[in-house]
Amino acid sequence: MAKLNYAVGIEISPSVQTGLKNSEFSLDTADNYCPHCYGYKGWLALRIPLQNALEYQNTPAMASINLSAHWDSAFSIYSELPLQRDLEAWHASKVGHNIPLGFNEININVPYTSYARWQYASQTAHGGAVQIGRFAVDLGPSPYTLVLGTAPAFHEALHWQQSLRKLRFDFVLVSLDAQLLGTPREVGIMPPEDSEAWQQMHLTVPNQRHRIYAQPAKNLLVHKLSYHGSWGHIAAIEQSMVGGKPLDFRDFNPFMLWHNNFSDGYTKSSTTLELALRPSKGHLFYWQLNAEDIASPVGETSGETFPNIFGILAGWQAQWLPNLRTSIDAIYTDPAFNNYRLPLLKMTSRQVYRSNYRHQDSAAFADTYIMDYPLGYLRGPDALDLWFNLQYQPHAQWNFSLDLAWLRQGQSELWDNFDSAATRSVLSGVVEEEKRAVIGAQFTQGDLSLQALLGYRALRNENHRQQSTQHQLITQLNATWRWGIKSEKN
Repeated sequence: MAKLNYAVGIEISPSVQTGLKNSEFSLDTADNYCPHCYGYKGWLALRIPLQNALEYQNTPAMASINLSAHWDSAFSIYSELPLQRDLEAWHASKVGHNIPLGFNEININVPYTSYARWQYASQTAHGGAVQIGRFAVDLGPSPYTLVLGTAPAFHEALHWQQSLRKLRFDFVLVSLDAQLLGTPREVGIMPPEDSEAWQQMHLTVPNQRHRIYAQPAKNLLVHKLSYHGSWGHIAAIEQSMVGGKPLDFRDFNPFMLWHNNFSDGYTKSSTTLELALRPSKGHLFYWQLNAEDIASPVGETSGETFPNIFGILAGWQAQWLPNLRTSIDAIYTDPAFNNYRLPLLKMTSRQVYRSNYRHQDSAAFADTYIMDYPLGYLRGPDALDLWFNLQYQPHAQWNFSLDLAWLRQGQSELWDNFDSAATRSVLSGVVEEEKRAVIGAQFTQGDLSLQALLGYRALRNENHRQQSTQHQLITQLNATWRWGIKSEKN
């Protein structure tokens, strides 16, 4: 007889953090919805540095209610309802604590995780699963993957995975925010020249044949076909961004790889080859080569073509002892990686964050924060990075970690002009360089866990401005208490 199991969980997790935030809350004004409203600067939308966005989502919510239900082992529903501090309030705090100190400091953009999952034939070599809702998608093989990426905390997505003995197929459909900066307040008004809304209506790419696609729609499709053996695995992956028009079945047909629809103007595709080798037990070497564009003599006009645009990942994971493991990852991304001439075809997940933190009578009233997450390597284009991680668990209650990083990134940003970025070499312009070392410890006893991080950060040319090296102390302390109830019914 089928059984229904449900659970309600509560987490309390106060936290403080210093050292990893960008010194500036916002980089610039992304949009002005009403220049003559509220404060003398108008009604603003601000562009948030990627570093702030990444660190904010890594900060735990002060409290969370978790709801789950399972029908046998096949069907499940899960949702998290967090109480989280507002982004700007968190950044303004010198110690980076996560406790809201007023109603205006409560994050109104939650929840971030809520989905349903159906798993079938899980005990056979032909099993699979379908998951739909708001959740993070991980296609591996590393946190620094070039495919889909780990930068966004969640996607509005459908993920179907199917195993056929040694073959595995993954299909992911992600619905993305299609809001363009510079969109007029009224129908019939032309957007400001060179704004994103204007670019989508006026710019074209090779072979677009002057067709314009400017409807508010943006979706990402990922197909991954992999073959697994005791030696490792090999995979071919297609990513297709479809923007400026609603999806048709011919765009996302799950059983078609390398959709040859000649959809220039509303589709941008990239191909990734992935190889993982296991030469001995406990050791895994892996590589990804992502080709977003390959130079071709064919163009809409004579001589018009896009240059080669690549991303490369190389990594090694090692399990030295049952309780000791290490990993090292090296990443290269071209200055135009994830970028594109048409805004709705950039490989980005735009999250429009609403806030009640600022008062309407403030000199610069802003209630909207724009965060553009790369849908590839989590730090975006124009990067040459090296990451090292060590995990050691001497006892079930204790876990220790060491993280080292040498990160270098050129001046090219995802919102930069694509044609300019495509002519640059890696580490272009003023290079931001960071060297980081962090040690961590975690102790768990029953429903209580304590975590501490201590580290050092040397940062040169922050935000690509010529500056001397800044030396910063990294600290984080948080305590998490979990409580829950479970019930089972036939």
